[in-house]
Amino acid sequence: MNTTAQLSPGIRAFSGQVQEAASSAILDLLRAVDETVDALARVQRSLAHATEMAHWLIGVIMDSDRGPEIDPEDEIDGLLEQAANATRNMVEGMKIRLRSARGDTYLQGDHEQVIVSEYEACIAGANHLAGAIEQIRTIIKEHDADLSPLTGPFKSAEALIAALNTDD
Repeated sequence: MNTTAQLSPGIRAFSGQVQEAASSAILDLLRAVDETVDALARVQRSLAHATEMAHWLIGVIMDSDRGPEIDPEDEIDGLLEQAANATRNMVEGMKIRLRSARGDTYLQGDHEQVIVSEYEACIAGANHLAGAIEQIRTIIKEHDADLSPLTGPFKSAEALIAALNTDD
């Protein structure tokens, strides 16, 4: 049978281990917050760069001469649609993580505020990029429609049908 005096060192050691584990968990959480903030900052830079490129492309297309169609087979449009969908999917994933961060009981005060603001900035950046991609799609379609030999006005439905049936 153990006496109280024999249990005391074990209880002390147990208490120390729990305190050390709690301190370590807090440090791990703070490290995870810092890593998350850094990762979100990298995502924001990437989104900003992609958005700058999108705006550059918009300007180039709008300033281009009336040369050949850019996307006569709609291949580029399909790729841009995939990019816009991927960006919108990113937004939905970030919204889920944002709700999770807001509901995390371990995140409080400045840590919660920083994480939430970084997610919100990423969401805004991704939405801006998706809008720019859609703008590129629209501008290309308008550019190509203006150059299409099938643009009207047609004097009759028969003239339109005849134009549609001609081989280039």
